[in-house]
Amino acid sequence: MNKKTVFLFVPFFVLVVLFVRCNNKSTIYKNYTEIPGFLWDKNQDLPFSFEISDTTPEYEVKIHVRHTNAYQHETVPVLFTMQNPSGETTQVPADIHLKDEKGKFTGDAAGDIWDFCCFTAIESTKFKKGKYKVVLQHTYSKPILMDIMGMGIEVSKK
Repeated sequence: MNKKTVFLFVPFFVLVVLFVRCNNKSTIYKNYTEIPGFLWDKNQDLPFSFEISDTTPEYEVKIHVRHTNAYQHETVPVLFTMQNPSGETTQVPADIHLKDEKGKFTGDAAGDIWDFCCFTAIESTKFKKGKYKVVLQHTYSKPILMDIMGMGIEVSKK
């Protein structure tokens, strides 16, 4: 394999492993948005949407982070905004900790790519039937947050 093929294969392999590892029967929605050039602009909202049809169980919503080994910060500061089918909005500001107390990345690594699963944004909540909209925004003090490859959400039955 040439270097370009390896460069393209490794992220794909990591994505497949993450989805297989994290995916289970209780997961009703899981999606990632890739960030071009690994430069997350403050004006770049990351939208997601999912549908709830079964209102019996409680659900939780988790945030996934994919970043490079070059990420310089201990956390990813985000604002999680969720709109329910009635139009009511819930906002959860969060600092997603990617490093342990020794300063080492947590999560799964494949080469210089890290997948962090999972920061729980919404836990043990009964959802109404209908379509939900989620937006992730970074709240870093500077306009660009570097070395973030992608962000995702996962909705699971509790």
